[in-house]
Amino acid sequence: MQRLWLRLKPHLSRWRFIETALGFLLKAYLTRGVVQLLWHITAIEAVLGQRADTGLTSLLRARVSKVLGRTIDERKALSKKFNKLYSFRSDLVHGNADLAKREIYLSHLSEARDFARRVVVWMMGYLEHVLNSLPAGAAVPSREDLLVLLDM
Repeated sequence: MQRLWLRLKPHLSRWRFIETALGFLLKAYLTRGVVQLLWHITAIEAVLGQRADTGLTSLLRARVSKVLGRTIDERKALSKKFNKLYSFRSDLVHGNADLAKREIYLSHLSEARDFARRVVVWMMGYLEHVLNSLPAGAAVPSREDLLVLLDM
């Protein structure tokens, strides 16, 4: 991770989102309960999300499954698991869950942590791959350009 970070650091002005995601990931590791879950999901959104009038959930679900799944079956399973987790997060954020009555299950926290860590590490590796593939003097692509490639 340190090697990756040092490789990416000179390009943070163009890829500020990765520093933001790492900050959210750190905050998640330093908190407990529902706040931890929210910070983990926010780290994923910092890496793979974008402003969208509609369909952010399906966009994140598709991107997470593409990033982490190797086979079609694995992608379907990851998509389903992330959808349940994101729905749980949305219920919490939008006040549809009674926190006094609804328990934050350890599996939710574990899944959120695993998704966030794997997505952030994957993106760092992806950024390093992009840097290694660029011809000398070529412009570093924007986050939006990288996400368009992921969506293809």
